[in-house]
Amino acid sequence: MASGKSSPGNNHPRLATGLTTPGFKKSYPDFPRVACFIGICTIAFEGINILGYNYIVNNNVGYTGIIFTDFMGDDLIRKLVGMN
Repeated sequence: MASGKSSPGNNHPRLATGLTTPGFKKSYPDFPRVACFIGICTIAFEGINILGYNYIVNNNVGYTGIIFTDFMGDDLIRKLVGMN
C-alpha cells in the first residue's frame, strides 16, 4: 500500500502530485493541501491507511467486511476490528 511519503519513514514529507489550488481544487478531493502561500496550495499524495480510515470515519461506514492490505496502520486496524 502506498504511503504517499517521499521515503519510508513515518515523519517524512508527502510527495506532491504536481497540481496546485485554486486551479485544480476539484482534483483529488481527499488528498491534503500543503505548503500554502497567498492562496496557492500544493496538492500532496496521501497514504491509503489514512485515506481508508478517514473514509470510514467521515462516511459513517458500519461494516467493512474483509480488507486485503499489507502493513495497515494502528488506527485503521483498531477501527476495522472495532467495527467487525
